[in-house]
Amino acid sequence: TQTNVNYEAIAISANSSTGITLNNNDYYLAPGTTGMIGMWGSNQYLTLSGWQAAVNGLVTGNDAQSICVDPRLANSTWQQPADFALQSNSPMVNAGVHLGLTNDFFGNPIEGAPDLGAVEYQFMPNPGSLWW
Repeated sequence: TQTNVNYEAIAISANSSTGITLNNNDYYLAPGTTGMIGMWGSNQYLTLSGWQAAVNGLVTGNDAQSICVDPRLANSTWQQPADFALQSNSPMVNAGVHLGLTNDFFGNPIEGAPDLGAVEYQFMPNPGSLWW
């Protein structure tokens, strides 16, 4: 069992900071974890605003549209790819940007505004609410 482990949502080596473009990310740390939003070299950033100020020096606007919220994933254990599916009330739904992709990680179609992340929310109607 590991104790006193710090986590970063993102870490960048001080030697690999050129040519990096960051934006439209969700830097979320689950409750009960000890960590920070980001680490760049040996500099630690505990807040999204601190991280945004640091990476803005790389390219203006870096992470300007990024957020730090609970993504409301289907399963918080994050053991299988399907665990990264979004719940209907996720702030990630329709929060992405068009990158020219037509399908998500699982091959599901991306319809309308894309969702933030690799998995597009798939609406499943309540069978009891369907009328024939």
